[in-house]
Amino acid sequence: MKKYFLFSLCLLGLSITACQRPTSTTPSSQSASETIEEHESMSTIFIGELAKQPTEQDDQDTLQLYLKKITKVEDPESVLSSFHTNGVLLNVPKEQLAFSIDQFTPGIKLRCTLSAVPIMTMSIPPQIPGNSIKSVEFV
Repeated sequence: MKKYFLFSLCLLGLSITACQRPTSTTPSSQSASETIEEHESMSTIFIGELAKQPTEQDDQDTLQLYLKKITKVEDPESVLSSFHTNGVLLNVPKEQLAFSIDQFTPGIKLRCTLSAVPIMTMSIPPQIPGNSIKSVEFV
């Protein structure tokens, strides 16, 4: 009898918990898909000075650009603070570049657009892979 009573009590507690209305963490006026679209449209944009001649990676499809003297244009997630001391290395796929390697000379300024929260290593300087780089343009 005691086991039956405890079992019924547990079953009642579970059914009450399962029937409660879930609380919403997002505002009712904004759907989850709108939030995702807004986050994807955000970008981290900065201007940096090319510190040395770009190097080709072993796969011959990627250029490594070493940028210093970083200036913030847009930084919604405050990721650029880690670039100020030692700069940043961008591993840019060649198909994302609209110009040749010969056009790069140390000292030129480049405008870089990254995803809002780019993937990056915790090395010094940080490295950013090509899938986090949206564009690299001359200024």
